[in-house]
Amino acid sequence: MTIELLTPFTKVELEPEIKEKKRKQVGILGGNFNPFHNAHLIVADQLRQQLGLDQVLLMPEYQP
Repeated sequence: MTIELLTPFTKVELEPEIKEKKRKQVGILGGNFNPFHNAHLIVADQLRQQLGLDQVLLMPEYQP
């Protein structure tokens, strides 16, 4: 068995598929959404497209 000491200067090579994996770009759209309707979905989709996001999460307000 071999034991390798990793120091702060040790270079670790990642697998190619891990290296190229990019983080998801996620936006959060908050609002009242009372009542929720199709225009809210249109706004979220437009934001996603214009900002180049992978996903937009809708976060309803706790109290209207």
